[in-house]
Amino acid sequence: MPPPLRVFVAPGCAGCARALELAAFVGRRRPTHSVEVVDLTDPRARVPDSVVGTPAFLIGDRLFSLGNPDPERLLTEIDHINEATG
Repeated sequence: MPPPLRVFVAPGCAGCARALELAAFVGRRRPTHSVEVVDLTDPRARVPDSVVGTPAFLIGDRLFSLGNPDPERLLTEIDHINEATG
């Protein structure tokens, strides 16, 4: 099973509205890939040390992008991961 895309957001984050749009975009374009949105205000949130700001995009526990990535680059990375684990 491929590692999920995890998108870390927080209130007051200037780029987080776009990050939520990107999470939804990936969910529509790659519906079989798990996408999780993690709100840093949730006390149950597990936040890796690599998340030093928001928005942050992790694939599994690996930081893919601090800030919003290019949508096509994100899909390409997810496709590579799915091919490697599929």
